[in-house]
Amino acid sequence: MRKRSMLDKRKAESLKNLHMFVSTTRLTVHNIPKSLDDAGLRDIFLKAVGVKKYAIKESRVIRDLQTLDHTGVGKSRGFGFVEFKNHADAVKAIAAVNNNPDIFKADKRPIVEFAVENKVALQKKQRRLENSQAKLFALKGNRQQQQPDERQRASGPSALRPNASSLRPPRPVQEAQPKSTANSRIKQSQQPQASKSRQEASVPVAATAARGKAVEREPKKKAPKRKRVDLPDEQDDFGKAVEKYKKRLMRTEDETAAKSSRWFDD
Repeated sequence: MRKRSMLDKRKAESLKNLHMFVSTTRLTVHNIPKSLDDAGLRDIFLKAVGVKKYAIKESRVIRDLQTLDHTGVGKSRGFGFVEFKNHADAVKAIAAVNNNPDIFKADKRPIVEFAVENKVALQKKQRRLENSQAKLFALKGNRQQQQPDERQRASGPSALRPNASSLRPPRPVQEAQPKSTANSRIKQSQQPQASKSRQEASVPVAATAARGKAVEREPKKKAPKRKRVDLPDEQDDFGKAVEKYKKRLMRTEDETAAKSSRWFDD
């Protein structure tokens, strides 16, 4: 009785704060044995109320983390919390468990009542929960976006392009032919290859560079000098001019000889 009256006084003092209120679904349980854990506390209230597991949202025994037992778990502080989803189930739990000598021991009966909670602390807790859920949702969204990108890279345009070998029609099976026909076929097959090489050489550099291939330009070949061929008419004119020039030279020589001749030379 002393402990109950002490708990009632503490509850009345805490409710003087405007941020404190009495919960309608969360219960505080005192006089808990130190050997009882969270699962045992949940089972006690499930059996007493006669509800399924999903009716209880939380069952937790408060422990002192500074004093650990031989298993590495904090020692129980002798009280805990049980939170129901519905107010009606919480009322049934108080009526069934509170001051019941058959739950723990006759000399140590459980004290069960509605818990006093802090509105500010609950709001902070709700914000932390919402932020963690938002981060988790964003992380899942990023992973889902990265997976299609990786698939597109793996199966990108290069993977969608068919191979040149797959586009070529299959070669027909040739039967054994005489040597004369085989040689003629070989010559015919070499001619298209030469024409293909000429076509490839005539492809403009811009078109090949657009395909992503580095093409080196071939140096221009100098055209050979053409020899001048004199036509027959030009040759005749040239010959006539040479003859005229010879005649002039002969005349000038005769004239100079006549002028230089003396009387005694005659």
